[in-house]
Amino acid sequence: MQDMLWRASRLRSTWQELLSLRLEGSADDPMSMSDPVARAERSMELEAHLSRGLIDFVHSEALFSIKRLLPADIKVLYVGEGFGMTDVGDENPFNPASKESPPPHPKKGGFRLTEYLTYNCLENQADELHLLASDWTCPKCEAEMYAGPVQRIAHHAKCVQGEESDAKQKEVEAQKSKMEEEDAKPNAREYFCHECEKTLWLSSVQILKHKRGHS
Repeated sequence: MQDMLWRASRLRSTWQELLSLRLEGSADDPMSMSDPVARAERSMELEAHLSRGLIDFVHSEALFSIKRLLPADIKVLYVGEGFGMTDVGDENPFNPASKESPPPHPKKGGFRLTEYLTYNCLENQADELHLLASDWTCPKCEAEMYAGPVQRIAHHAKCVQGEESDAKQKEVEAQKSKMEEEDAKPNAREYFCHECEKTLWLSSVQILKHKRGHS
C-alpha cells in the first residue's frame, strides 16, 4: 500500500508537469521553456511515463476498507497542531525537489509531505505508526535496515529511479548503436532473423545469403 501511495503521488506530479508544459506551449509566457524542441521531447517523455504508469497502477491490487465519517468524527479526526511529530527522516520521497525536511501541518498536526498529503495527522495513529518502524529488507536491492514507513518509501523510490535510469541509459546506447550501424551501412535495412533471434542490419543481398545459411 505504501508503494502504491508513492506511485500515485508520482503520477500526479508527472501529470502536473505535463500540463504545465502544455500550458506554456499554448500561452505567450516569457518564463516558459525557451527551446520548443526540448519542450516537445520532455512532453513525449512525460506522456510515455504517464501512460505506462497509469496502466500499471490501475492493474494493481490492494485491500482496503471504507468508513463513513459522521460530523462528530470529523471534529476529533486530527491530532492537532504540535502533535504527531514523529521522525520521518531527512528525505521526502513525495517531494524530492525539496532539500528541507517536511514542515508540520499548522492545523491538522503531523508533517506535510506535499500540499495534498499529510503524514501522521490522524487521531489514534501516532503510536501505531511509531510501532511500524521495524527491520526491513528492500525487495529491490535486498539492503537490510531499521526504518519507518516514510524511510522505507524513500529507499524504495531511490531503487526504482535507479533501475529506470539504467534502463534509459541502455535504451540511449542501443539507439546510438543502431544509428551508427545505419551510417556504416547506408544500403542496409533492419532485419530480424527468427533462427538467430537477433536484429541485423543487412542489405537485400546479404539477407538472402543469411537465409540460405540457415537452409
